[in-house]
Amino acid sequence: MTQHAVARLAQLDQHRPLRVQAGNEELILIRQGDQVHAYQATCPHAGAPLDEGVVCAGLLVCPWHKAAFAVDDGVVCEPPALADLRRYKAWVKGDEVWVEDQPLPVIEPPRHSDARCFVVVGAGAAGSAAVATLLSHGFAGRLLWIDQERQPAYDRTALSKFVIAGEMPADEVPALLEADALRKGHLERKHGKVRTLNSQKRQLTLADGQQFDYDACLLATGGKAIRPDIPGVDLPGVFTLRSREDAAQLLDAAEPGQPVVIVGDGFIGLEAASALRKYGVHVHVVTRH
Repeated sequence: MTQHAVARLAQLDQHRPLRVQAGNEELILIRQGDQVHAYQATCPHAGAPLDEGVVCAGLLVCPWHKAAFAVDDGVVCEPPALADLRRYKAWVKGDEVWVEDQPLPVIEPPRHSDARCFVVVGAGAAGSAAVATLLSHGFAGRLLWIDQERQPAYDRTALSKFVIAGEMPADEVPALLEADALRKGHLERKHGKVRTLNSQKRQLTLADGQQFDYDACLLATGGKAIRPDIPGVDLPGVFTLRSREDAAQLLDAAEPGQPVVIVGDGFIGLEAASALRKYGVHVHVVTRH
């Protein structure tokens, strides 16, 4: 571990982070009066440069997707980020700001014996956020995480931004949670589809017959694309976009220079249109408006 003088205190704006280099580490500095905090330079959600963010009401706000972190300790306060910022020791000596180039150790919350079982159904943004929150706040009971897809929870937004643009293989879509986060507590991932849920008995059954008793259950299955009830909707070449497999099939079918029709001009539809144009296809968007 090495100490580095990285800036002068007068360089720091109270409302704007400053990006600095400490050895091989790129950091941001945030000033609060005569106190300085040092954190990793990029957002843990999608790698946004946090020096382009703003500091407001005690929060550092990411410039891309508006994730928010507490200035005091780097704890994530608002999604879509699910992980806290790495912290680095920082101090002021004279008029210079000094930092260490290794992150401070993470202080884990105490985990006391807990006989409860919580179930989270779904591994999208909401389900992942629930799991991350329970683990980071020290839940020590049994935590069952059930999803229909075998892969660990991943960032579905990359499908309509990068995968169908040909810029990222479907199997390289980043995970929503780091592997280290999933090793906390008593987390069990289950692949399967929920067949029945009895809220009075607090009992859940999967399609393969596995049955689980629970104390609390969160249904976070997310949305599902609606196939309009029109002739031809089940013909080959008609796709929806929800999973890695959907994105891979769509990209296999799309050919540069050929036409693609997107039904719907919502957020995902227009992102898909932009991505497919990058891939070289001719895009037509059909909307009711």
